[in-house]
Amino acid sequence: MTNLDLTLIFFVINFLFNKKKKFVTTHLLHTHQLLIDKIKHKYKSLVSAALKRDKLYKVMIGNKVNTFVKK
Repeated sequence: MTNLDLTLIFFVINFLFNKKKKFVTTHLLHTHQLLIDKIKHKYKSLVSAALKRDKLYKVMIGNKVNTFVKK
């Protein structure tokens, strides 16, 4: 894997989880979607592992927040 591959993977992971980012044009969004699909296909296991890790992280953070609020 090259540095470019890693950069693209991290870009995709950030794109998938950063809901605050809104792209102005649908063309740009479509381009990013194509890029995401291409990378997801190429690095399926890596991306799914990152997705699972992020989901787990969010659950952990959510639980910490919940227990903090309950006390």
